Amino acid sequence: MKKIFIFITFLFLPYINSKASAPVLVLKSEQDAYSVGKYLDILEDKTNQLTIYDVTKPAWASKFKRSEEDIVNFGFSNSTFWAKLTITNNSSHRFQWYLLQNFVLQDKIKLYYRDKNEWRGKLAGDTIAFSDREIKLRDLAFEIDPKEKTTYFIKVKGVANKFNLKIEKLKVHLIAKTRENFIYGLFFGLVLTLVIYNLFIFISTKSLSYLFYSFYAFSMGITIAIFEGYAQMFIFQNFPWMGNNGFALMAGITLVFLYLFTVNFLSLKKSNPKLNQITTFIPILGTIIIFLSIFGSYQTAIQFMVGSVVISIPTILIIGFYRTTDYRPARYFLLAFSFALLGIMIISLEILKVLPSSFFTRNAFIMGNSLEMILLSMGLADRFNFIQEMSLIREEEAKILQANYAKTLEEEVAKKTYELEIENMNIEHMIEVTYQQKRSRDLLLGNLNQGYLTFNDLGIIHLGATKITEKLLQTDLQDSEEKETKVWDILFKKLDTEKETFINWVKKVFQAKLSFKDLKPLAPKVFKGSKDKFIELEFRPIYKEDSKHEIDRVILIASDKTQEIELKKKLEEDEENIRFMNKSLQNPLEFTDLIFDSNGLIQEYKNTANESTLSSLEEKGELFRKFHTLKARLGQFSLKALTVSINNIETEISNTRPNKDQLDIGVSSFEKDLNSFVEKNKLIVEAANKFLVDEGNAIQATELYTKAKEFNVNSQFLNFIKANYILSDLKEKFHRYKDLVDEIAESQGKSVNFLISGDTIQVNSQSYSDFINSIIHIFRNMIDHGIETEEERVENEKSNIGNIKAQFKLEDETFTIILEDDGKGIDPQKIKEKITEKKLKPESEIQKMDDPEIINLIFLPGFSTKSDVSLISGRGIGMDVVKKEVEKLGGEIKLKSVVGKKTQFKVTLPLIR
Repeated sequence: MKKIFIFITFLFLPYINSKASAPVLVLKSEQDAYSVGKYLDILEDKTNQLTIYDVTKPAWASKFKRSEEDIVNFGFSNSTFWAKLTITNNSSHRFQWYLLQNFVLQDKIKLYYRDKNEWRGKLAGDTIAFSDREIKLRDLAFEIDPKEKTTYFIKVKGVANKFNLKIEKLKVHLIAKTRENFIYGLFFGLVLTLVIYNLFIFISTKSLSYLFYSFYAFSMGITIAIFEGYAQMFIFQNFPWMGNNGFALMAGITLVFLYLFTVNFLSLKKSNPKLNQITTFIPILGTIIIFLSIFGSYQTAIQFMVGSVVISIPTILIIGFYRTTDYRPARYFLLAFSFALLGIMIISLEILKVLPSSFFTRNAFIMGNSLEMILLSMGLADRFNFIQEMSLIREEEAKILQANYAKTLEEEVAKKTYELEIENMNIEHMIEVTYQQKRSRDLLLGNLNQGYLTFNDLGIIHLGATKITEKLLQTDLQDSEEKETKVWDILFKKLDTEKETFINWVKKVFQAKLSFKDLKPLAPKVFKGSKDKFIELEFRPIYKEDSKHEIDRVILIASDKTQEIELKKKLEEDEENIRFMNKSLQNPLEFTDLIFDSNGLIQEYKNTANESTLSSLEEKGELFRKFHTLKARLGQFSLKALTVSINNIETEISNTRPNKDQLDIGVSSFEKDLNSFVEKNKLIVEAANKFLVDEGNAIQATELYTKAKEFNVNSQFLNFIKANYILSDLKEKFHRYKDLVDEIAESQGKSVNFLISGDTIQVNSQSYSDFINSIIHIFRNMIDHGIETEEERVENEKSNIGNIKAQFKLEDETFTIILEDDGKGIDPQKIKEKITEKKLKPESEIQKMDDPEIINLIFLPGFSTKSDVSLISGRGIGMDVVKKEVEKLGGEIKLKSVVGKKTQFKVTLPLIR
């Protein structure tokens, strides 16, 4: 029966595979059985055209994917699935091995093997009559005789497909199946006994409940027998249609008889016509399943059957629970189906590996169904007794009433009439007063636009929650005390860590060992519902009378803050747009360069990126660094939407094997976002260009200088162009980072002074543009990792404002840039731990390094102390980019740090004029 739940649980799940080939399965004499799933390489043939000669060609070898599961389930699929299995047989030759497909509803399965250098095949499946099978076992079986490293191919095709393969010795398989057959034999024997027993009772009593119970039990037994393969083995040996469409047919018949039995057993037509009308959809669903099984496709019938069962069973359970309030036999009905559902839950948890596998868990469904059949039969007997008891009670009441009527009918009627009138007047008055009080309170609370409810130490919600509370928390709190509705089930729909934490929080609150004031910050702040709403939660205590510590109940206040959050978000977007406009107009050259470089990088990717490029670590790293630096520059202009697009590109490039198609989609998305941004901000872009170019007549100074040299223009004129238009003070280029430093520091609650000083460095700044752009990573890291918060700096006896300095010094043919912060410094021990954790260098090599060598490892590609990735840092690329750009210019970068005091980067570069 376990296979039913494996079938349902994984029906719509795809199989999982990895990139490496599956290992070779080694058969040994001392082991009797093997699960084959993790030794398979899988191929999906969507065309259904491939033959054994196609899939064995070298071109298809790389398309097989390794399975990581013991049971590989493909669900409903029109594809054909191939599996490759390689076996080395180290067992004694006296053993005979069998390959078994433990899924009896597989339509077709074919085993291919080599015989005299030719591929031959054996076919099995439930579309083949049992009497025609080569090996007459309940499972689909093939006899195999593997030699040293023998390769087999297995092909499956059908409505529902899976590989649930095992290799076993025949004797071991028969022993295991004997145990299983014994258990199922007891089950089917019980079903048959109950069917015959209740049929005899129907013949004697003419009560339809016994007849419908017999039909329900019989059809349920046949349905299970088909799914488990017993029906094909013993009943329908020459009728393979029953192994396919017959399964859905019998399931539909079972659903119809379950409805007829439920309606008659619970007396729904007489006792509750409304409930009876609700259940009328169940036989309609069953009839549709029967029709589809005969005239429709098997796949459609099975899918519709699963959905119908999921809807019908809970409905029947709810109706059974409702009837227990005034109908004693309904308790047997509810208990019977509860045991059946308990069996389903236990075996499902065992399949999901939540519960350990044991005799009890493996056979939980059979036990649950057996108890269900027995309890329903007992319920029929109790129903008969209940009807007799009620008849006797009514008869006795009629006799008493008749006697009283004969004695003092008029006196009793007058007395009762007077008492009822007085009682009704009192009740009506109380109801009216209570109604008016409740109406006034609900009206008041409903107009506050806040939800209120209270709960006790068990988490049970008290009556009195307002309608707006139900609306905000997306639930129904009517009769919450009677239903014992728990507050944590309302706030957290699934059992997870947050829900368990809240349950523990409630316990601590009512234990009163800690003050509510101390515990309140640990309570959940927000309700995460299914709607796009932001519901803020607040908890307040109600203390017991004459106590300031013991809590009687807790008030939960729910407030809809959605509009406030949206307004705040809109305000942030407006502020970001203002910062962008200010920065772009204050720095038009950098802004226009940024737009130009963005388009240039996109075009460079389109021209050069291919599978070969992405497989080269060096070229992939270079591409990553370019996008990473571009993202940092976009962030400098508060272009958050564009940085998010690049973040997605970085994520794909950082994969071990980037997917070229996904990367193309990412770059195209970035290009689309960039073009949309330029179009949206067309006026800003034009204004920035206006500052640089006077009506389109300006040209690049370097281009003018080159052309002038070609035409042998006077050297004094050339020197004039060079000195006034080409050479510029490199120090001035660093002023662009002032706003960036202030912005990042403010977002992290830090205060920073940014100071630029030193010699004038007259160079061709265009030659240093990539280096200047990369320096953004140093400033980001200084703020993110170096400068402390104001509180931390005061605790460390520093001024509350941090300092970042950039000092320039000119020498003969070189110049030096010293970038320094007075933050927390770099801890060599933390660098060691991260390098070891990320396996960027062998541990033995790290142990030989001194502290200065250790801290310089931050320039390694992939190094980052952040555990998560943000739009600011965490990729482990920034320092690597800086070092690469310095080395491109023929310079060097050195790092010094004093823990708790400062960090200094010293960059030495050649003069390029």
